[in-house]
Amino acid sequence: MSENSHYKTVSPVTGKFVQGFESLSDSEVSSALDVAHDTYKHHWRSLAVSERSKIVARAATILRERKDEYAGLITLEVGKLTAQSYGEVELSAAILEYYASHAEAFLKPQVLAESPDCEVRTEPIGVLRMCTMLRYAYVIHTDPS
Repeated sequence: MSENSHYKTVSPVTGKFVQGFESLSDSEVSSALDVAHDTYKHHWRSLAVSERSKIVARAATILRERKDEYAGLITLEVGKLTAQSYGEVELSAAILEYYASHAEAFLKPQVLAESPDCEVRTEPIGVLRMCTMLRYAYVIHTDPS
């Protein structure tokens, strides 16, 4: 990509252009969301919490196994210092691991004290679209439901 790209990384040390990144078109974003929704609708929502937890735990493992790659992407795309990028990868893995290990307790049906024959259940509702600051590229809200 050229220096005319929509997003560009500039070295905080030298002030020089490193690499440019183009924005996704509306149709590319829409297509990615369609794939995510289809996956949710036909797969994710039918999985038991224990199975979803295994997937979330595996994501944490992958982040740690490929930490050099992911930290490098943060440094390249966001311009963070390398040590901060490694810290973000580890923090993200720890968050995923935390939710994976506590999902069953968090999502367990809760009996209403005032009405013991009723309970509140947490169920998956679909794909969430969100914009987040690039300051924390991998740290996003994670919920195994």
